[in-house]
Amino acid sequence: MSTTENLPIMVTEDPNLSQLTELTLPLISSKSLAFQVKLWETLPEEFAEKYQPKEFPFPSLPVMDSQITDSTIVSMRQLSASNDDNDSDVVTDYKTILEATVRLDDNSSDVIITYEAGDSFGFIIGNYDEEVDQLIDYCFDLQSDKRDYYCQILTTELFPHLPSISKVKDLLKYYLELRSVPKKSFLRHLADFCSDLAHKRRLLELSSREGSDDYNKYIRNNFVNILDILRLFDSCRPPLAVLLANIACHTPRYYSVCNGPDPENRNQFKIAFSVTEFQPRNQRKDSQLFGVFTGQLSRLFNRRQKSSTVDIDGGGGGDIADQLTKLSLESDLRCLKVFKRKNLYLKLPATVSTPIIMIGSGTGVAQTVGIGGHVRTERVFRVLYASEKHPNETRCP
Repeated sequence: MSTTENLPIMVTEDPNLSQLTELTLPLISSKSLAFQVKLWETLPEEFAEKYQPKEFPFPSLPVMDSQITDSTIVSMRQLSASNDDNDSDVVTDYKTILEATVRLDDNSSDVIITYEAGDSFGFIIGNYDEEVDQLIDYCFDLQSDKRDYYCQILTTELFPHLPSISKVKDLLKYYLELRSVPKKSFLRHLADFCSDLAHKRRLLELSSREGSDDYNKYIRNNFVNILDILRLFDSCRPPLAVLLANIACHTPRYYSVCNGPDPENRNQFKIAFSVTEFQPRNQRKDSQLFGVFTGQLSRLFNRRQKSSTVDIDGGGGGDIADQLTKLSLESDLRCLKVFKRKNLYLKLPATVSTPIIMIGSGTGVAQTVGIGGHVRTERVFRVLYASEKHPNETRCP
């Protein structure tokens, strides 16, 4: 008996649902049925001009306020107290808070990106390489040795966010949101590729109108993603085209600048983020217990945790620079693609005398810190209210 058969997601607790001989199922979208791809081991000459490995054809988003540009992590440091601190009087924080200094590459774009306090950037780092490999192994028309194959989209008009020609590994890494919750119509489609009848029946139940309670309880509320589904329903082997047609477009991760513009380093900014470990539901492990962006940067930081600051430009940070290169779309591209996000509301008043009240919690204080640092020479902060995370400790002066 498989170890997954005893998981609640695999068997309904509703006796009426399990006994139904007919289920009200969603329709498989016509776009998904019509979507077609073709794999090439070697790219034909007639397509060579269309495929430019140095380009990054990511879809334009309404929130973009700049072109996508390359960036480099200059340094990282931990802001929160950890279990590794030798000072026994230091209270350990419940979350790990990291700060990263990002440098925008000067030669990656003809447009100079400027920012002000309160602005934020979108980061495109892509999915974990190991999760991409897992997805490749789950596809019946792919094997691990085909991750470097080229994929041609034959029906580009159906899903214009996908590049017409790309390597399979890049397509799955940078253009699919592997952490998104699958829709009912996707589960219905996946059921057709199950060799185990029990797996097929359960996916049909979860996608049906009668199984809505189970879908909400086990799928939506637990943020189950496509890797969870294919790992648990291991007899399901969908083709690549079905995955590309049903998985949402990769979502950039947005982080606020936590410093004011530095006249001497206008192409650098800092961000702060918390690293949270998720509950190991549905046999999740390793990378799936962490966020896509925060987990990958935390992994790089932990490899050099012995030093208080990880300096990539110098001081022995070459190992991390090498790892960043390995995560890149191509060997000569940085892995961190960024763009400036439109900022319509969080802007400083034009008049210096205008009072400012700022409220933030957790890493939400990043914008507050950035604005505070930018205006501290021009404005006077008269009152600071601060709360304590640790009940019996007082850290604020």
